[in-house]
Amino acid sequence: MTQQRTWRTEFSEKYNPGGAIQTLVESGILTDSSAGNDTCPSFTRWRNAEHDEDTPRVVLWAEHPDPDSRENASPRFTVIAYASDNSDPDILVAADIIEVAIAVLMAHRWAAAPANNATQC
Repeated sequence: MTQQRTWRTEFSEKYNPGGAIQTLVESGILTDSSAGNDTCPSFTRWRNAEHDEDTPRVVLWAEHPDPDSRENASPRFTVIAYASDNSDPDILVAADIIEVAIAVLMAHRWAAAPANNATQC
């Protein structure tokens, strides 16, 4: 039996995204979509029950807590909206504060016009 991929199986404990994200995963609001070929753990909020590349979704990426250990000079959390055709993703927010990232992720409405610029926090 294949073990389900999670941030714990794909990344070290050093990447721990925090209890707020884990609570959303455990409650079924987010899916742990972490993959070892990515640079950091990711967590997805799906528009509907179809969990494939053609389904609209919002993804929260959780970079390493230590800025010196990140692949890019970016904030700890980035929230990106992906359209159903998986083209032209929109960065909704890039923030070092998890509460800001989660608020933006949860406030996203699928019919809303895509954001053109990220909000830095």
